[in-house]
Amino acid sequence: MKRFVALFIGFLIIIPVFSPISQAATVIKGGTKCTKLNQKITVSKKIYQCKKSGKKLAWKYIGIAPTPKPTSTPTKSASPTPKPTPSPSKSASPSPSPTSSPSASPSVYPATGLPASRMLASSNGLLGLVDHTWDSADWAKYYGTGLRFLDGFVMQGSTFTLTWHVVDASGYPLANQDVSLAVDKGWSGSNATFISGRYIANGANDGNDGANIPGKTNARGDVSFVLTSTSSNAEPFNTKTTEKDTVANKVFGQFALFIGTATQDKTSMDIVDIHIIATPPATPTPLASSTAKTWSQEFNDSAGTMPSNKLWTALLGDGFGQLGFHNYGTGEIESNLPDAALTDGAGNLAITTKYQDGVWTSSRIWTQGKVNFQYGKIEVRMKLPAESYNWPAFWMLGSNYQPTNQLFGDTPWPNSGEIDIAEGLAGNSVVQSTLHGNYDGTTTDWNGGAGLTLYAPLSNISDGWHTWAMLWKPNMIAFTLDGVEYGRNTVVGSKIVQTVNGVDVNTFAAGGVWPFNQPFFLLIDNAIPPGTPNPANGTTSTMLIDWIHYSQYEGFGTVFQ
Repeated sequence: MKRFVALFIGFLIIIPVFSPISQAATVIKGGTKCTKLNQKITVSKKIYQCKKSGKKLAWKYIGIAPTPKPTSTPTKSASPTPKPTPSPSKSASPSPSPTSSPSASPSVYPATGLPASRMLASSNGLLGLVDHTWDSADWAKYYGTGLRFLDGFVMQGSTFTLTWHVVDASGYPLANQDVSLAVDKGWSGSNATFISGRYIANGANDGNDGANIPGKTNARGDVSFVLTSTSSNAEPFNTKTTEKDTVANKVFGQFALFIGTATQDKTSMDIVDIHIIATPPATPTPLASSTAKTWSQEFNDSAGTMPSNKLWTALLGDGFGQLGFHNYGTGEIESNLPDAALTDGAGNLAITTKYQDGVWTSSRIWTQGKVNFQYGKIEVRMKLPAESYNWPAFWMLGSNYQPTNQLFGDTPWPNSGEIDIAEGLAGNSVVQSTLHGNYDGTTTDWNGGAGLTLYAPLSNISDGWHTWAMLWKPNMIAFTLDGVEYGRNTVVGSKIVQTVNGVDVNTFAAGGVWPFNQPFFLLIDNAIPPGTPNPANGTTSTMLIDWIHYSQYEGFGTVFQ
């Protein structure tokens, strides 16, 4: 009797477990009825789902279940409530080993019964690529079966290539297939910035993709996209690139490749967070002599080449995405583009300003976080544009400069200091050399923003090529035009004395403030002043920079690169 009871209890236990399996197995023969719409079961690694079949419900085979990872138990992420186009949040799951990086071979892709877009580990310029798909457990249900979640890493300011392999529902390559790369994917929390040709992604953390770049696969089903990181901030240089990113303050952009017009729940896609890693700290490089040229930019690249992103960062649009305030704080009205500053093939960097259909475009580039200088001689050979709507400038900011979004630096303007070596003002009719600082104990700028100004002795600022230079040592800055000094500023006690042709012409009560005994970085731009009248479509002008040279001055000078 006891044996009978035991067998009966076992029978009761076994029936609930195997009944749905037996029911699902018969679907291959004819479509057994089911009762709960969209319910899924797995039998021998095959996934079945309860679907409508005419007026009834029946089990239907939908794909192969992925093989679980043997070494790690998924940890659920603290993902927020998904938005209409949800994207992954970061969890504290255990980091995978480096050997868990995605394979570049399409043959290992699981059969999902859906078209798939996979990023290949052979993409160029990546410091690492790590698979931590298990972190997607809470939100992968909003995407097609077989989704993968990856962390990629690139160096700040680098150019890299992302290559994707696209297959159909049977795993065969999709040749000549229209695709679209989503950069800074909506709802992802992306805060990094990128450019790819004419496409700009500013890292806006909202429901819209930062950019959608079109492409087409080749005969093998592969498609590549070349991108450049333009983020002014980055994750620490020692961030590990062989495991899931765990940095507290992440700097990343999220990428996904869409196939044709298929929605994300109808494809098996990779979602990739590309993290921006800072370059190692710069080591000061002592200068060899007072006359040696120790750092230079010659701009001798072939026509159409952008300035090296290892040295220069392009500021974009009206600056809000990178600085946190509009129009660079000056009210200037141009939209800055990276491809408005290109080499001309004749040994010059050409900054082209243009008006078209109500929009001015130009360029602004700087070296913050990449090249910084303390003391020395900085000179530039330029040909300034002639038109009154131009606002050209070759200038510097303290390396500690911090904009309002506080992405970098620790000191706001004007306390960080500003040095305008050559700035075209007054309708681009004069060139001024100006120092900007703050009154003692305040954040109020000198002379209401006018600073301490010296004027270059030049009646026509655009009459040809001229060499502008700054001579810089502790407590002294002087300016020269074509090798002739036209003014200097010297700290005398708590005041600043301005001298022209050996004669003191102005004494400024600075209260002992002199923010120029620290490293500074370079900027070049050609802005459009506020209130500029709209000219004819196609109106354009060019600012040319032949070279920039840096050397010691009277034994002083260090470049940080």
